[in-house]
Amino acid sequence: MLKIPGKHRSQQAQVEAPAHEPEALDPETGLAGSELFMQLLQRDIERCFRHGGEMTLVVFDVVIVGFIPAPGQPEPPSVAPAVAVLLREVVRGTDIPAHVGESRFAVLLSSAEPPGAEQFSERIRTRIGTDPYARDAAGNAIHARAWAGVAAWEPRYEVAADYLAAAIHAMRETRSGYEHAQGWFKGDS
Repeated sequence: MLKIPGKHRSQQAQVEAPAHEPEALDPETGLAGSELFMQLLQRDIERCFRHGGEMTLVVFDVVIVGFIPAPGQPEPPSVAPAVAVLLREVVRGTDIPAHVGESRFAVLLSSAEPPGAEQFSERIRTRIGTDPYARDAAGNAIHARAWAGVAAWEPRYEVAADYLAAAIHAMRETRSGYEHAQGWFKGDS
């Protein structure tokens, strides 16, 4: 699924490497970490410039909903491992899932057009929100909700940070539209 660059370096290259190398995989989820994901995203951007092709970036923000703290369990367990398991179940071998922030995940879908990526994001969002990801000390279900943004690659995204920012912007627009509609139903202006 995920090939980590630099795993098969010569002994000389390993000796000359800096003493501190960033963690390639996120220790909590086993997915690509932020630095590795940005490197792989940049690599794929450069590949698209050279050879053409399509790819779409999907970003998820996952929040815990409905958790009521109880004595002995003041904080809910992290949702990150559950999201990682879900992403591993549904991504193709050529896709790159990553944990890029405390509650943010990204998936680079290779050879994917926006309609397919949007269907993918809705499947993930639905699965995250449907079943509880954990239970509290009293056995009550703990649920999460996900927001998603989708951005198809375009040549104007020359660097990974710009491409990621476009997907995050799409996610924020979706969320603000939802919150505006909810406010309208509640009578807020």
